[in-house]
Amino acid sequence: RLIDHKKKIEFQDRDIADCTKRAAQLNKDYNEQRKRLQLIDSDIEKLRSDRHSYYRTAK
Repeated sequence: RLIDHKKKIEFQDRDIADCTKRAAQLNKDYNEQRKRLQLIDSDIEKLRSDRHSYYRTAK
């Protein structure tokens, strides 16, 4: 019976380790996507600024 508990704990430890690895990878992926989104937002703001400059020049 003690051996069964030890095996169960070992399986749970492996599951926890797998979940921890997946969580770390998801966090890394999230941060990469957030950086990409920030770059896109920055590009949009630059385009808006450029457009505004063109309108001011055209007046």
